[in-house]
Amino acid sequence: MLGQGGPDAIAKRFPDPFQQYVPNMLFRGDLQEICDFTLQAHLGMESIHDWWKKKGEKRRERAAKRQANQDSTMRQEPREGEAL
Repeated sequence: MLGQGGPDAIAKRFPDPFQQYVPNMLFRGDLQEICDFTLQAHLGMESIHDWWKKKGEKRRERAAKRQANQDSTMRQEPREGEAL
């Protein structure tokens, strides 16, 4: 992506679905975005944005489960013979 030939020459090397995004990627010039884009195009990996989104959703789900467990533990009635 950083080679010679300009965006049009570089775009021709990518699979058809990705060619339209190459000029914008080079215009922005963010190396992480360029790397993410090439991994998606050549290896079929999911985008870093999708990966972070899934990771955040899993983290929120775990936190919600922890909170639900804590809430249910606090609501439990004391057992017979236990002090309040």
